Amino acid sequence: MLKKTFSVLLFAVISLCFVSCHKQKIENDFLLEKNFFLEREQISSIQSLALAGNPHWGSEESDADERLKSLNQIGKRSFDAFICLGDIAVPASGKNIYKNPVQTFNQSLKGIPVLSLSGELEKEKKAKQFSEIFYGLKKSPACYQMDFADVHLLFLNLEKAIDKSVKEKKWIESQLRQIPSDEKTIVFSFSDFINSDFVSIFEENKVDLVVSGNSHKMSISEKDGVYYITAGSMGTLKNNSKNVNLPETQNQIWENNSSLGFVDLNLSDENKISFAFFDSNGKHLKSYEIRSK
Repeated sequence: MLKKTFSVLLFAVISLCFVSCHKQKIENDFLLEKNFFLEREQISSIQSLALAGNPHWGSEESDADERLKSLNQIGKRSFDAFICLGDIAVPASGKNIYKNPVQTFNQSLKGIPVLSLSGELEKEKKAKQFSEIFYGLKKSPACYQMDFADVHLLFLNLEKAIDKSVKEKKWIESQLRQIPSDEKTIVFSFSDFINSDFVSIFEENKVDLVVSGNSHKMSISEKDGVYYITAGSMGTLKNNSKNVNLPETQNQIWENNSSLGFVDLNLSDENKISFAFFDSNGKHLKSYEIRSK
């Protein structure tokens, strides 16, 4: 009897070890070919970034063909990195929800490093899996900064910019105060910043550009010297009645609520920041430039 019980326990332990090792192997297989976050200290300069959000793998509303076309268009261009602005995959779409996204990133982007911010979907059940795959960490960093000569990129992993985001507000205020006023400063987040305390922080510290991924429309706006863009969506169009990225009393410059696609953000000119919006077929939709401080 004891021998039989021992055999059952031994089998259970071996099975558990196999499952654990197999799970680890699957997660390792999903890792990006180039982890932009882990390699960030090795990158000496950055001139051109591709931006897009809301690919929504696993959603019935998402257009897989259009999403793939956008990624293929990005892969054809000489970007230093692709920044995905959140909401990558729907948690209910399967156990290993990031398998298809990562495989597609690796195939379509042709070695372009990927950095993904967390959105509403990444804050749900698969947050740990997201952090391990896209950051190589057990938990995604709440905020971090990347500096390239006179260009400073600040990232906020915020689902919503609310008054409770005390740690993030203190961090970004502290970081912005240390950046010389004549250098380029860009903030990236999934979250919009409408009616939040972040707006006054951006204005007081003369941020050049704020990029968000929450809204599914493409847009450009400005308020008190700070420019705001929403990069639109790669996968799902929604009928947005307003630009959710912007604080009140903003100056709406341009918007597009009918195209899926991406943004080309160019930082090569020391005196300006330029960006161009493209649809999933690579058709140019809108270009705009702002003079850096």
